[in-house]
Amino acid sequence: ISLLEGGQKFSWRQLDEDTWRITATKSSYLPLNAVTGLHHPAILPDNGTVCATDREERLWLIDGTGNQVLGDIVVGGNASHLAVHPEGHLIYVGCPGADQGAVVDARKHTKLVSIPIGKGGQLPNFSPDGRYGVIDCSRTNDVYLMDAERHRVIFTQGVGEAPHEAIFSPDGRFICVPCASGELYLIPPQDPDRCTVIRCGFGAGHMDFSADARYAYVANSLDDDVAIID
Repeated sequence: ISLLEGGQKFSWRQLDEDTWRITATKSSYLPLNAVTGLHHPAILPDNGTVCATDREERLWLIDGTGNQVLGDIVVGGNASHLAVHPEGHLIYVGCPGADQGAVVDARKHTKLVSIPIGKGGQLPNFSPDGRYGVIDCSRTNDVYLMDAERHRVIFTQGVGEAPHEAIFSPDGRFICVPCASGELYLIPPQDPDRCTVIRCGFGAGHMDFSADARYAYVANSLDDDVAIID
């Protein structure tokens, strides 16, 4: 995923049980990480406003019904992805160019504070009850749990290589972190030392859960399959 966003074509071949050879060549298209433009949209639940990051430094607010821009907020370098709080009053934005997460008041359309994090933090998410925010940092291989009321880091946890979109389990018991090195980390937010690591597949990226929350599904880009985890 990082190679694709970096403007690289790649192929891979398994040499033996433990070894892969990956060949990368420069692609004809511009690296996504070097191009500005609207990237990640989300809808505010209370008024239907569309908010979107532009991969430069701003969060844009758009009236989706009236088809007009309501305003923009400077949040931080390379504003990438965002998460809307379950109650709709806050937006967290990953700003990897500034090594920080930005906190935005969704109702007043103002930036409240920046939270320092590691390098490569792009994909924030909230816990189901809204108490916590989480973001993984792909260049420092760690995860940050944040207090969503005080907007400060509670703990940092090291994980596998190139984590990609840490999310909470539907019951909020675990922070689930797929890593491109092939592991799924399950981290209890109340007790991170009791972390469980499950082998899921090479190139693990995004994941989701079954409707009854029993099963987790992890897409493995390099293994080209989906791992199903009970």
